[in-house]
Amino acid sequence: MSTSVATRRRRLRRRFRERSVMRAPSQASVVRTSCDQPRILQHMKASDEDSAPAPPAQRVEPQSTAARWFWRCCWCATVAAYVALLFSYAWPRDLRATGLWSSRIMLAAFLICTFRFHIGIAMLAPAAIAIVRRRWRLGVAAGALAVFLLVPTLMAFVPKSAPRPGGATFTITSANLLYTNRAPDELVAELRAADADVLVLQEYTPRWHEAIHAALGERYSYQRHVLRTDAFGVAIYSRLPVEELRTDVSLGTIGSPQIRAVLRHDGRRFVLYDIHLMPPRGSRAFTEQRLGLADLIVHLREESGPLIVCGDFNFTADSEFAARIHALGLRDAHDLAGFGRGATWPVRRWWRYVPGLRLDHIYVSDAFAVTESRTGVGRGSDHRPVSATLGWASPAR
Repeated sequence: MSTSVATRRRRLRRRFRERSVMRAPSQASVVRTSCDQPRILQHMKASDEDSAPAPPAQRVEPQSTAARWFWRCCWCATVAAYVALLFSYAWPRDLRATGLWSSRIMLAAFLICTFRFHIGIAMLAPAAIAIVRRRWRLGVAAGALAVFLLVPTLMAFVPKSAPRPGGATFTITSANLLYTNRAPDELVAELRAADADVLVLQEYTPRWHEAIHAALGERYSYQRHVLRTDAFGVAIYSRLPVEELRTDVSLGTIGSPQIRAVLRHDGRRFVLYDIHLMPPRGSRAFTEQRLGLADLIVHLREESGPLIVCGDFNFTADSEFAARIHALGLRDAHDLAGFGRGATWPVRRWWRYVPGLRLDHIYVSDAFAVTESRTGVGRGSDHRPVSATLGWASPAR
């Protein structure tokens, strides 16, 4: 009885010890658990973040059809401008070519060069919009073209240092009067105020002769004119002595009169041309302009002394025609002593609000020093008059 009770007690103690060992953690396990606790917490936090609902994705609005077409048009305009400029400079120009299609193609190239400043202004719009919208490729392409076209014109606003002439100076004014002008009083008053020593006129009609001669005739000792009822009458009024004067200088096929005069200033002689070339209104008129310029170049090459060529040329300084004049050793007085663009056309109607073109020029040879170049107002005409003050580049010997 006692043996069985003792045996039961031993069994109960053994079971109790075994259960206590199973429940009590070992020291190593306690250390391992304490070391893994940060990792476990991090894992639990990551699990909680994974189990959290994801924020809604930001919705990208699809580009509208109008926006896509707008950017396509900007790219097309930029590429077209590049191609047009390359064409205008690369296409050969034969001044004597009279073919219809060749004249049309050369006229297109001529007009692109004529309006390069306006193309540059137009390229500013897509360049600015593209940069604001962070379309960098379009912004760089259009912006580079705008800079290339506008910087040469902006350089005209840099003040120039006028050279000192080697003697007395004189002033020459060239004015296209507009043969259909029926209110000449304002332009006559402007010419009177300019008080030029040499006055060179284009589109000189009998009506204009009455107005000019009545207002200015007494001021000028030397006068010569060719009266016509169309746009190709010419005249010259001069205080400087005129030693020789011709009006039979024919340019082109229509035989419009031009004036060649030999004048004297400070004891030295120089040749003066009064020129009015055909405006390029269509391929046939453009052909006549090119033929007139080719004949003019022939006449100018025959001149060997000091030379001034002025009038209404109907081309700008950016054209290839102006480059041919420069190749003869002549320079535009405005490029030498003028300021700004010096646009002379247009003056009338709504066109006057558009950036104009300088179609009227006073070209001088190296024998002259230009101290000032001005552009007038030209009320009543479609051109502004141009004036230049100049003298001999070197003193007389």
